[in-house]
Amino acid sequence: MHKIIRAVLLVLCLCGVTTIAQAAQCKVRGTDIASGKPYEGRVSTNVIGKIIKVEWDMPGGVHYSGSGIIDGDAVAIYFKPGYNAVALYRIERGTGVFHGTWTALSSDDIAIEDWIPLK
Repeated sequence: MHKIIRAVLLVLCLCGVTTIAQAAQCKVRGTDIASGKPYEGRVSTNVIGKIIKVEWDMPGGVHYSGSGIIDGDAVAIYFKPGYNAVALYRIERGTGVFHGTWTALSSDDIAIEDWIPLK
């Protein structure tokens, strides 16, 4: 039931119907842009209207903060420290999974990252 409520609220926010603040926790999986190695961690999001605030908590106490814009099923985020980076995600309707790619100012590569909502 909670998953359905979160999905409905997210759709309402994405469609500009409401400015309800919504917080969510996600498991994050991706590929490190420097090493190409896989990583996992946690992402906390707070959506207010079409603005998204993001906090990444990774193994070893590594932490990143970001802010972005939601436009339909697309989400663009700038984040730092460590990397001055940008990410572009597509939200999978129905599941709320974010599928994304990202790059850093110091890199000529693109890496992948997915967020899977926690129940």
